[in-house]
Amino acid sequence: MKKFEEELSSIATSRETKGVESETLKMIDELLPMLVKEKEWKSVAKLHWEAHLVWQHTVMNEISKPENERDEKAIKLGAKKMLGFATKAKDVIEKHNFKDMIGGAYRFLGRAATYAEDHAEAKKYYETAISKYSGKNLKSKLEVSGFLADALIRLGRPEEGMELAKNTYDDFHKSKIGEDLKKEDYFAWAVWMSGIAPRVCNALIETDSEFDAKEMKKWLKETETVLKSPTGEIKWGDHNFQFRMDEINSVLSKLVVAVVLSLVLVSPHVF
Repeated sequence: MKKFEEELSSIATSRETKGVESETLKMIDELLPMLVKEKEWKSVAKLHWEAHLVWQHTVMNEISKPENERDEKAIKLGAKKMLGFATKAKDVIEKHNFKDMIGGAYRFLGRAATYAEDHAEAKKYYETAISKYSGKNLKSKLEVSGFLADALIRLGRPEEGMELAKNTYDDFHKSKIGEDLKKEDYFAWAVWMSGIAPRVCNALIETDSEFDAKEMKKWLKETETVLKSPTGEIKWGDHNFQFRMDEINSVLSKLVVAVVLSLVLVSPHVF
């Protein structure tokens, strides 16, 4: 794996950079045969995950647009590609018995299920992933717990989902695992942490759940501030966190619309 460390690092940074999705997929396509030839199977699995993430970002690009401007075909294609690459990675991991990667295998399957809107399946995958993480991968429990919170809300359990989301957010800032991750890999810490608020806010809005809009706006703004003013060293990835910033801005816009609609429903003559 060290033989291709530079190439893999370059791809990881590229997939976090908005607007170069096609170029990143080309880099992956060029590197994959070399990894297979050298029988670098762990890196092969990781490269499938990289492709999965690129396709996820293409879906995120569409979802962050106003609803009437989205390319629904692109969203469906992206979700399908995510599942395909997650499945390929899991096959490699199981074939070669990479026990330290099995949690990740279910994490990626969970994301594919979420984007395919199969939230019951996603919940199962996330719970399995959390149960499989150990040792150096314990930090990943924080990320996946944030995903699980979203699934719970979308399955009609908003109070349980919000409690998990808030506790997980606090763990990113206050737990030893969260503090260690922040020191070790600030970019990963920031991306994982900052996904919680926009994700659960979206889920609450889209499931017509009751929530405190002021509290949610404050949480989103707080998250945005952390991304704009980093308190750690960003060693890789997009220093502007553009994918996440676009997601937060999109959700803030939805939040304004949701609040206005709720006022109109409560008092039709409010205007």
